[in-house]
Amino acid sequence: MSVKVLCQYNEWVFMKKIWMTYVVPMMTMSHVAITASSFLIVFATVERFCITASNHYVEFLQNNRCYIALLAVLIGVFTKGTLILELKVE
Repeated sequence: MSVKVLCQYNEWVFMKKIWMTYVVPMMTMSHVAITASSFLIVFATVERFCITASNHYVEFLQNNRCYIALLAVLIGVFTKGTLILELKVE
């Protein structure tokens, strides 16, 4: 039985508040990580394509991998970080 079903069945308001204070930050971090990893895969694919096509952007991409990875994480934070503000405990 899940915690949410248990809280609804027994009408435990305190248990629901404790559960929501745990679930909301964990769900937000999970969504940020999923989005950031997706963008990291896209950026790695672009770099691999540039290497295969002998593009002149290869040197730029290889020299700035840290910044590109940081950009992927920031995109994840900006697009999914607001999830923590959207979920409210009633």
